[in-house]
Amino acid sequence: MTGIVRIEQPVERIERFHSLQGGQYWRANEAIAEENIAASEVLLIESLRWVDNKLHTVILRTHPSKHGQHIRFEYTDESGRTCGTTRSFTQHRFLFDDFVNKFTFAADSKEVRESEVQACQQLAQKLTVELSEAMTNPERMKEIIAERLEKEQTEKSENKLNTLPATIDQYTNLATGPLENALTSGVNEESIKGMMEAARHGHKLAVIQSEWLQGKNNEITRAVQAVVPYYQEMAAAQLAAFEESRENVESLMKGIASLDLFIGKDVVVNTIIKGNSAPSDIPLTFVCSGQLKLATALEFFQYRFSDSFGGNPPL
Repeated sequence: MTGIVRIEQPVERIERFHSLQGGQYWRANEAIAEENIAASEVLLIESLRWVDNKLHTVILRTHPSKHGQHIRFEYTDESGRTCGTTRSFTQHRFLFDDFVNKFTFAADSKEVRESEVQACQQLAQKLTVELSEAMTNPERMKEIIAERLEKEQTEKSENKLNTLPATIDQYTNLATGPLENALTSGVNEESIKGMMEAARHGHKLAVIQSEWLQGKNNEITRAVQAVVPYYQEMAAAQLAAFEESRENVESLMKGIASLDLFIGKDVVVNTIIKGNSAPSDIPLTFVCSGQLKLATALEFFQYRFSDSFGGNPPL
């Protein structure tokens, strides 16, 4: 009988765990349409909410490209209907169990944000170069105007422009030059009509140029402003990282402040009426208001009346 020897390779199990903390970045596993969150979008944990010492709610800061903006988007509700709405997001709130199912820790968050900021900066630089080239190069501005005319011209306007192909420059010079030039060249109904057409054409070119420059300036402004939310998020990340420490310090300070009750600081005792002391063999009963803790009140009265009873009063 031949024995069979089975050799099994040891199974190595690797688990990855990240404790939730403010200031961390987490990535959406899939698109969350009702919150206008795209798949693989990296978001900052801005705050954590605890209930009975258990993590209850995770608050995420909206992506810098959407933060505070009114955006129209569509999503499918629980009944399967497609809904369209316009909302402005600054935060996204998820219950803890829901959050861990929809997000994973983004170890590459620094690289992701640097890439996004760089893209915004490159766009602003590209638009600035285009504006500078158009303002310093007349030929480039002519190309821009020609492209705009070709795009916007109607069949009627094309016919008008084609009526003066060879003489439009001449009429333009007459319309924009001294009056004597127009008079000496001979003024008639046809020449007046030509000068009017040339003036309208010149005005249209000026309007196209002005609108293009204004539009390019607006694009540059938006591109530059798009970088600002990323820097604001950096500051928010620092604050979020120290949120737990701040809350612990505040809780500790409140606890320390409550010790003033035990030493009688800022406590004033007014005598309402004097009478005979109670017999030492009768226990005293104290009734506390709803705003005081019973233990604190007992300690306080024990401290105040210990001398009268020659020690702690019988309770």
